Amino acid sequence: PLLALALDPKAPAQVQDYAFDRVGDIRSPLALPRMWPLVQDAQKQRLRWRAGELVLTIGGSAVLGEFLAKLPGGGDVVYEPEELEGYAVRIGQMTPLPTAVVGGQLASPNWWNRVIALNVYERKGTLADVPAISRLIDDSAPPKGKNWEPGMTVGKVAKHSLDGLRE
Repeated sequence: PLLALALDPKAPAQVQDYAFDRVGDIRSPLALPRMWPLVQDAQKQRLRWRAGELVLTIGGSAVLGEFLAKLPGGGDVVYEPEELEGYAVRIGQMTPLPTAVVGGQLASPNWWNRVIALNVYERKGTLADVPAISRLIDDSAPPKGKNWEPGMTVGKVAKHSLDGLRE
């Protein structure tokens, strides 16, 4: 019933959010099949974000590769910095940290996957990760979405991640 309420398009956003939180508390893998279509939704950004964090919380590192592959792409898809940050936080909570999958995303053709990886490294990286992150300093791909600073690029995210890691 909580999952049905979270997915009900007629429910107010606050009610949906509360229901998503409770489904996350339960952590039942039975919720995952109903979350994947939302993760792949290019238009419903808020629901994609909620579903994405839920998938990562429930599925953990076992679903991380699939999750990153299913995030939608294309010219009309936008990602807010807060959404990508939320994914990075959930990935950073995985034990053990899925470093091979995260590291592979630094070479992803998708700017959003590179940003997620950079955000993970900022929080959970070590000085040994500095060379891999540094290779993205010149990445001129611009993020698409609201709340990005004017002139932001993946390279600037990499610089910020390096600064955070060194702190």
